Formats: sequence, structure tokens, C-alpha cells
Amino acid sequence: MMRYFFLTLMMSLLLQAASAQYVITGSWYGRGESKAGLTYNTYLCELILLKKGNNITGTLNYFFGQHEYSTKVSGVYWPESGTIEFKPFKLISFFAKDNNAPDCQMDGSLTLYTHGPDSVLYGQLNPLENYRYGCPIINISLQKAKPQPTASLKKTQAGAVAAIPVIAAKNADTALSQQRQVPASVSALQQRTFVKGQLIEVDTDTIMLHLYDNGKMDFDTVSVFFNRQPVAEHKLLGLTPIEIPLVLAAGENEIALFAENLGEIPPNTALCIVYAGTQRYDLNLSSSLATNGTIRIKRKAPR
Repeated sequence: MMRYFFLTLMMSLLLQAASAQYVITGSWYGRGESKAGLTYNTYLCELILLKKGNNITGTLNYFFGQHEYSTKVSGVYWPESGTIEFKPFKLISFFAKDNNAPDCQMDGSLTLYTHGPDSVLYGQLNPLENYRYGCPIINISLQKAKPQPTASLKKTQAGAVAAIPVIAAKNADTALSQQRQVPASVSALQQRTFVKGQLIEVDTDTIMLHLYDNGKMDFDTVSVFFNRQPVAEHKLLGLTPIEIPLVLAAGENEIALFAENLGEIPPNTALCIVYAGTQRYDLNLSSSLATNGTIRIKRKAPR
């Protein structure tokens, strides 16, 4: 019996280690935000990581100002907290105007969170002591590219299968896993109040819709309806866009955001970018468990 127990324990530990290696190894995309005085600047980041045992190596590629930079990173992964601690590395100065600007020596940590099929890294980079007067703290938020489908499934009352996101990482907000999840359907959509949104007019008969979490990623889950029909279901708003191509009907068209939960910070909010040919519109959508945020789109009459 004891032998069986220890074999089971060893297999469990090996599976956890393999899972962490699988999740962390890969490409992560997002941004770093720094503040100096009253000015905010953003680093657009790609972090490529490789985990071997608890050792982390990789490359941080980032775009700042008008230039692209690349630097090697290394560190240690702590499985108890799901945290990566980075050894000091060079980062271009916040005040850089060209490639000859001085570097900042930074270290810091990122914590892994998984939410259904999505994985995110949150944390900050801190200047070393001798650099603290000229280099600000940088808050980092990254999302893994091409997340794998690991969402748990639950039967709805109608018999359909709906994805129910569950946080599985250390230090994640476990209360979120118990949060009310509302399956999307046309009837559920109709039961809520439609908030009449902005009307935009475009020159094309097709558009591309990109949806992001508006602000801090707080695990908002949504479905999107176009002219009261579902076009995207059970989607987690994050740092990488939900991309939805749409063909406009004659007259006025409606895009509605259906909130399946309220995330960690109510209400459920999204940044919606509409691409129509050479036109681009940046719009905010907000929905709750009682209301549907909407955008109205109309094609301009040909001249």
C-alpha cells in the first residue's frame, strides 16, 4: 500500500512539473507600462521562454519608441507560487531617443495564471539600486500565443456543452472559479436590455472586428452577437484580439456584447476595434448580467 502511495505521489509530481514546463515554454505577447512623473510609456513585448527543470532562459524582444530591441533573459521558476524570478538584465532606458541611449539594469518577477485554455503572466520589472533614480518600475502583462484547449466542460440545462473557465494557477483568485457563468443564447440575449451604442458609417460591405480586454485583464468571458445571431461564443477577453470578420447587411447592423460573467472587476468591458478598409474605429463596450452593450454599423450609400 505504501509503495502504491509513493508511486502515485511521484507520478503526480512529475505530471505537475511537465504541465508547468509545457505552459511556460513558448512565446508570450503583451505590454510593459512604465510611469515617470505624469507621463506613461509603453513597451510592446514578445517574451520567448524555455523551461528546463526550474531554470528559465529566453529572449525578450520589445518595441519602444521607434526602435526594436532584443535582450537575453534567465531566471528561476518557483512552482510553489507559480512565479518566475529573473536575474538582472539590460533594458533600454525609459528616456531613450535612439539606439545609443543608456541601459537600465532590471530584475523582477512574473506570476503565472491559467484560466481555461488561456495562460497569462503578470508582474513587474524593477531597476537595480544604482538605477532607481533614472529607471522607473515597469508593470508587465503577457498572454501566451496559441493557448491549448483545456477548459473544463459542463452541460447546460438545454443540453448544450458550454466552456466554464476555471483558474488553475497558484495564487489565483479562487473565488472567480465559483463565479456565476451564464451560457449565451439568443433567448438569453433577448432577456437583457440593449444599450444603444455609437453609430458608425463605413465605406465597405465587410469589416474586421478585434476585441480586447479594456484595461487590466480580469477574466471577462463574453459571447458576441451580430444582428442578434451568435458569431463568437465563450471567449475570454485578453491581450490578444478575438478576431471576427463580418459581412454587413443592408441598413443598420448591430454588434452586441453578451457578458457570461463579470470578471474580477465588474462590469464586463471590452475595447472594440473596427477595421473597414482604410478606416479604423476604437470603441468601448460595457455589458453586465442585465444589459448588452452594442455598436451600430451602417454602410454609406454609394455616390
